[in-house]
Amino acid sequence: MIALESLLKHYPQELRGFKRNILAEYLQCRVLGYLYSGAEGAKMIFIGGTAIRLCHESLRFSEDLDFDNTGATKEGFTRSLKEISRKLSLEGYDNEADFSFKGAFRCFLRFNSIYFRYGLSGHENEKLLLQIDAEPQGVKYESETRVINRFGVFARVVVPAPPVLLSMKIAALLGRRREKGRDFYDVTFLSAFTEPDYKYLKLRTGISGVEELKEALLRKTAGLNMKRIAADVSPFLFTKSDEQRVVYFEEFVKGLRFKL
Repeated sequence: MIALESLLKHYPQELRGFKRNILAEYLQCRVLGYLYSGAEGAKMIFIGGTAIRLCHESLRFSEDLDFDNTGATKEGFTRSLKEISRKLSLEGYDNEADFSFKGAFRCFLRFNSIYFRYGLSGHENEKLLLQIDAEPQGVKYESETRVINRFGVFARVVVPAPPVLLSMKIAALLGRRREKGRDFYDVTFLSAFTEPDYKYLKLRTGISGVEELKEALLRKTAGLNMKRIAADVSPFLFTKSDEQRVVYFEEFVKGLRFKL
């Protein structure tokens, strides 16, 4: 097991209090390194909030590893994650791998006593859960390769191009029955340097232009308690002031000037 101090040195002083999040981020990188060094990684595109965090340096921590499954089989997914689980166990990270195949391929990696062993909990039985999901998106889109170079892990991963990532997040935001603050945060973060892929948005949501997009987002936020939704993502934000990205999301939408 790597020393906690060795992980913390990769972060500025003001973030070193997020010890649990940093530990989870380290394990995320280890899993990605193993996954993309194997055959199954070539059949999975890294998507979601953790992809935005690790590939585009978003200023919030993320929990799960999400993938677009472009060809991985149930057997291949299981074999790959069991092997990753075994390798991590050999490194001292005692864990259990459980699987579910209802819709998405899902692996639950539970790291036993890890918080206790790192001095982050007084409860020896408390576990760290890392969830890995792979589900076909059913839409073709532009992807690119990115290199993750953290904690001694060097992984060449495949991710959607930024406009597609933004469109995926917009589709997720519009499609959820229960709103999550992370979607609102990620949309504002990505919008600072890219615009949506309207071809992708059209296929997923029926939206083909900026005015339609603004109307859909404003309908979604109408009547919502945005302070409550901001509180949902707040524990993962590097700075509490970034709650404003969620609280003032409606004003952000009204000012959008995306091109067609």
